[in-house]
Amino acid sequence: MKVIPEITTDEIIFAPSTVLLLSGVDTWDDQRHIPIVEKATELLECGATFDERGAMLAI
Repeated sequence: MKVIPEITTDEIIFAPSTVLLLSGVDTWDDQRHIPIVEKATELLECGATFDERGAMLAI
């Protein structure tokens, strides 16, 4: 399966309905992933949690 984003990380809006799905890859230390790792950190700092499937949910 290939996932192609429709927006950039800068366009992600934090809202109760925001969900950020992170695939389980072993390359998260790669420099190209810095923007999404930073966005995930912002979501966590805003109170986001992970569900049992690995989706990050903003609250």
